[in-house]
Amino acid sequence: DPHVRPQYLTHASNLKLTWAVFDEMTKARLIELGYILGHKIDESRVHVTGCPVDPRILTKDRNTATTGYKHRPLRLAITTGGLGTNKGEIESLLTNLAPAIKKGDVHIAAYSGVHEDFETMFTTFARVHHIKVGEKNDIQSPFRIFKGSDIVEANEELLDHVFPWADGFISKPSGDMAYEAIAAGCFLLTLHPWGEWEENIRAYTEALGVSIRADIPNILSQLRAITTMPVYKHKPWVELALERARYHAKSVSRGADNILKLHRKLS
Repeated sequence: DPHVRPQYLTHASNLKLTWAVFDEMTKARLIELGYILGHKIDESRVHVTGCPVDPRILTKDRNTATTGYKHRPLRLAITTGGLGTNKGEIESLLTNLAPAIKKGDVHIAAYSGVHEDFETMFTTFARVHHIKVGEKNDIQSPFRIFKGSDIVEANEELLDHVFPWADGFISKPSGDMAYEAIAAGCFLLTLHPWGEWEENIRAYTEALGVSIRADIPNILSQLRAITTMPVYKHKPWVELALERARYHAKSVSRGADNILKLHRKLS
């Protein structure tokens, strides 16, 4: 992540220690904080690799049209992260989205990770609002739920069913979702961040022009605005964000390979 914790520098005096970091700003901050904590870190020990994104996301992406959402329901993935945070926000979000889901204006992939309480929340929402839960492989279903028995299976669900399908993600700006959404060529509407590092991720994605903050009480109006109201060269924000995500997808997807190359070099 674009963030440096003091704990990363506990053993900085060990010259065999090497860091793989997010970007040049993170590298500079690591060297700066190291000095503050009493360590003079040679820049050659700090390597900019980018974030470790699964490179298969890019190759599996099938939803590549930046204007496809204009001719069909908007496809949104609503996701929690590994810690299962933002449950209250997501529950309010779904309640406010219910009319659009029932009308067929918005289709939802609800991702619960490995969290049973999220799966229960999603199924309860569907039952209360009389929304049918579709099969995982039914890409025309207005509402689908994805959960894995472990984190690997949960990630494969995203890889097989969600990343190739979605236009946008509504998620906290976490390192286990934000970068992957960009790699899949999607826009982001962010929920409340969990910690300073997620505030930095949100700032990073907003600077790329692929992310804005979800306005949960006014989500339906927000979605109509960002999909229909031109903001630059007669294009609405979503179209621009999808173009930017497509532009950045390859560079965001290189981190895992860069980290492995660094590891082989050091071995």
